[in-house]
Amino acid sequence: MEIGENGTLVPSENSLKLTTRAANNYGYKKYPNEVVEDASDIVQPMKMSDIHYMPTVGAIKQGAANINPKSMYYNKGTLNHMRVKMR
Repeated sequence: MEIGENGTLVPSENSLKLTTRAANNYGYKKYPNEVVEDASDIVQPMKMSDIHYMPTVGAIKQGAANINPKSMYYNKGTLNHMRVKMR
């Protein structure tokens, strides 16, 4: 979800793009005083992390997530949620 032109929430696939960008663009040199010759010289911890993102429109259509009303973005209350067993 993202905020649309008129200030309302609209479905979006941007969370996937932003999550990928964050994982790819954050890193540090394994050996600070060495020259970086290829990707193996950089540690990218977010690629090895469990990064969560908002469900996409496709996931919602497949029932992968319960949807909360868009009013919950601004208001307090109990959110719908689910658990996924990964075995």
